[in-house]
Amino acid sequence: TGEKPFTCKECGKSFKTKQILCTHELSHTGEKPYVCIECGKGFYQKGHLNVHSLVHSTKKPFICTECGKTFIVKQLLHEHFLIHTGEKPYACPECGKLFRLKQLLTSHLLTHTGLKPYTCPECGKRFAFRGNFYQHLHLHTGDKPFSCTECGNCFATKVQLQRHHLLHTGEKPFVCTECNLSFAGLANLRSHQHLHTGEKPYKCTECGKCFRFKGHLTSHMKIHSGIKAFICTECGKEFTHKYSLRKHQRIHTSEKPYVCTECGKSYKQRRSLNDNLRIHTGEKPFACTECNKTFLSASCLQAHKQTHTGLKPFQCNECGQLFSRKGNSNVHLQSHTGEKPYTCAECGKSFTTKVTLNHHRYTHTGKKPYPCTECGKCFRQKYELRCHQYSHTGENPFECTECGKSFPSRARFNRHRNIH
Repeated sequence: TGEKPFTCKECGKSFKTKQILCTHELSHTGEKPYVCIECGKGFYQKGHLNVHSLVHSTKKPFICTECGKTFIVKQLLHEHFLIHTGEKPYACPECGKLFRLKQLLTSHLLTHTGLKPYTCPECGKRFAFRGNFYQHLHLHTGDKPFSCTECGNCFATKVQLQRHHLLHTGEKPFVCTECNLSFAGLANLRSHQHLHTGEKPYKCTECGKCFRFKGHLTSHMKIHSGIKAFICTECGKEFTHKYSLRKHQRIHTSEKPYVCTECGKSYKQRRSLNDNLRIHTGEKPFACTECNKTFLSASCLQAHKQTHTGLKPFQCNECGQLFSRKGNSNVHLQSHTGEKPYTCAECGKSFTTKVTLNHHRYTHTGKKPYPCTECGKCFRQKYELRCHQYSHTGENPFECTECGKSFPSRARFNRHRNIH
């Protein structure tokens, strides 16, 4: 009949039988009466214990014909196979969104009801999903029970461990159907796919800015709240986000945990490592919709786009000069302050930017890493190579608006401009 007369007093969920209700109520009390004799793990239901026990037998008789992955029970194989077929048989009656698994649909339905039955006893924060609730608890306890057997790194959740483990295996099972780029995680693939669609469905109610993901919007909203809860113990600087604090702390520790396997260069941020890797592969996945020019990174593309719009949103407070990029504005500001924070360890000479320091170091090492593909001549700096290449092409891209004369380099153009 579909009747569900037995209702949970904690969350209001209804069930067909009292036995199912009693089993469900254990999820609120935390009681797990069925314990595995092999590892001591507890379960709410006997059926869950029986399925778990197969983990210890190491027997996985159910094999995926597409990729060869093996499973303990047939149900897991069936759920896995939907990844290959793309089938999503479970539809949300509220919004029509489709899901691969029934439990994903059940979790999604809570977003419509607004029900959050799981409350943190430490801070009172409420959660719709049990998994998110338990994950949140680790923030208070500092507990990281999932350890990587390869490197010993510990993680708060099993999902985080599985995602980390792909770094060791190099496996990238999620492939973009548009450009065939592969990714270690499904979330990374979805993030990438928005580059093709341009979709940004999450809009900030304060300023109207749109985001590809709800998490990015949530993170952005903290800017409007003005709350900076994360404080550096070294210098007292405050941050809105924990990841911003972590990134900042590397200034004090000089830690560079992200190492390029190609050239050995290390970076403070994963994004910088990814940009470096593209230099080795030659990949330029970010394309300008105006002129089809491609770029190594999203930031380079964004900076380039402003050459089409002419927009210069960053203004110097000292002299009023406008800049298209914040980095250029910051470098320019040092011309007023006289600050040169980057010092050469060889000769003690100081520079306003790290890039300038790195270029200067080549005068000590004699290294000229930028060779011309036409004649083999090598250069210390990339822009020197670019200017030299114009001697082969005959191109003079820097044109004087006063007299129409053009030049192969910006330096020669600037010298000429002083005549006028």
